[in-house]
Amino acid sequence: MGSQITLRFADSPQGFHADIYNAAGQKVDELHSNLTSGTVSWGEGFLSGVYFIVPETQGAVRAQKVVLIR
Repeated sequence: MGSQITLRFADSPQGFHADIYNAAGQKVDELHSNLTSGTVSWGEGFLSGVYFIVPETQGAVRAQKVVLIR
């Protein structure tokens, strides 16, 4: 919960990729990093609300629910 979300990732040989969806299930953004480890920030310029971050993974899909507050 906050005005900006920081995601940490590690051991990602292909880099980091995630899709962002709003509470209605509409894709509103994508995150990309070519680094194998690091952080990615998201949320600047988006309205307050509930969002779901869905990282691209080899296994099961694990959405992370986040709340942006302005």
